[in-house]
Amino acid sequence: MLLRISVTLTGPMLSFTYWIWPATPSPVSNFRRGGVGFHETNTALYGLDLLPRDRNQKICQSRAKPATEQTFVLNEESRVFHPALNLCSVLHGVAQLVLFSLVPHSAFAEGNPANDQPQPESVSIQWMGEIESRQLDESSGLAGSNYRADVLWSINDSGSGPELFAMTTRGKHLGILPVAMADPVDWEAMASFRWQGQSYLLVADIGDNFGSRSVVSYTVILEPKLDEVPKAAIETVHTQAFVYPGGPRDAEAVAVDPQRGDVLILSKRTSPPELYRLPLILQSDSADGSDAAIEAQLLAKLSEFSKPNKNQVDLYGDFWPYLGMPTGMSLEADRLLVTTLDHAYVFDRGNLAAAPRRIALPFIGQREAITFASGSSTTAYVSQEREYGLRKANIFRLDFAPVPNSSQQGAQAKQRDR
Repeated sequence: MLLRISVTLTGPMLSFTYWIWPATPSPVSNFRRGGVGFHETNTALYGLDLLPRDRNQKICQSRAKPATEQTFVLNEESRVFHPALNLCSVLHGVAQLVLFSLVPHSAFAEGNPANDQPQPESVSIQWMGEIESRQLDESSGLAGSNYRADVLWSINDSGSGPELFAMTTRGKHLGILPVAMADPVDWEAMASFRWQGQSYLLVADIGDNFGSRSVVSYTVILEPKLDEVPKAAIETVHTQAFVYPGGPRDAEAVAVDPQRGDVLILSKRTSPPELYRLPLILQSDSADGSDAAIEAQLLAKLSEFSKPNKNQVDLYGDFWPYLGMPTGMSLEADRLLVTTLDHAYVFDRGNLAAAPRRIALPFIGQREAITFASGSSTTAYVSQEREYGLRKANIFRLDFAPVPNSSQQGAQAKQRDR
């Protein structure tokens, strides 16, 4: 079990973060005191922040005043006023106290981090540009347009309204399109797909850092055509609620498999990550559209992601515990592309038991999302979070060699045996 206690001094603000990553149940399960608590499952890692990160980001965004000027921001959780200085990088992390204990061998790697990892695939990485829109703080989901090869769709993380951001593959801002629906709890992922001649976007409200959401959902929207700017908010096609077998899961990765009629969800904080499937539903069976929640089906546990190496804590800082957690996913034909903060991996959707190909990527901090370019299984784009809501965020293009599927690999093996 990993017990992490992080104390971050942010100016006069003190935020506490507690993590528990158990291998087996422990006496601290569901322990709560003074509004700060632990949520634990046998395999999951959950965090609770006394001062949530969203709050830090919003405070940071309000610091546009001269360095000599102070403002006061109300922290709604504690009902206490905190002076907020504009040097957000200084305010966000003066001191870190990290205590680790009872770390299982199954949770972290030791020694050479390259041992027992999938062989890396060659990749060409091109910096495409900066995300121009400052309103897109955290490009939490990314999807290639089915109408224009040079357009990407994106969404903000939790705390934002239901809005679609359109930008070019070089990050140039094209517009913000509101969606006619209630504010999401935590939009974390999106995908584009074609179905029966129509182009759609799917947005997944699946973020659950605290493991407390009994029901989550995905929403399907007709992909807007940018040459036909809508005069009103975009109507949704269908919103489908669902639950996980065995209780809540936090997830940031979604993909649509139109060949099989599936929506795929990959959990983030379980060890190993779990791949779930749901039926792709484009219309409600009830007159009022209030369909009952359906249960996701566990497809596979994907255990090939690199694990945080205890010898590398000093290289990654706060990102270290999260390196092997999936933050984005995309599907093209049977190529299932998954990114973590560390590397990307290509799985065979037709043979999930097969070892994936590892796409070695440079560490760029909070890599938030990944998407295949429309119609391509060898070109993808990845987006980066705008740190603290103030820093630059970037778009990168990946070009990698074709990855043979299971049938092609079998044919190649037979050819070698001759």
